[in-house]
Amino acid sequence: MSYNYSNLQSMSSRLIEKSGRQITFNRVEGGEYIPSKSTVVNGVSTSYTAYCVQRDWSKIEKQQNDILQDDVRLVCQVADYKKEDVAVIDGENFQIYDIEKVQPASDKLLYILQMRK
Repeated sequence: MSYNYSNLQSMSSRLIEKSGRQITFNRVEGGEYIPSKSTVVNGVSTSYTAYCVQRDWSKIEKQQNDILQDDVRLVCQVADYKKEDVAVIDGENFQIYDIEKVQPASDKLLYILQMRK
């Protein structure tokens, strides 16, 4: 017997939307990377939005994991996140550094993103 997580997924999405803020993520696919300019040229830009809640790291997490001082943790609604995606948070650009999917069985509930400048 399996459990249907769809109600829990809907509830987590509503709570994140209620407690968080909408963030726009940008992605550039294809094109050519120019190392001297740290940019991609001739790529196709796409963007998507998701509601996310910004959470602090615990002291233990900072000591035990690959977390830098300026890294930001976001708890986000389900979306198609990729590590190269960039978001503006409080006026600064952050790239997705790590993606943790919370997914019991086949139902994705939420994502925890580690964002890095």
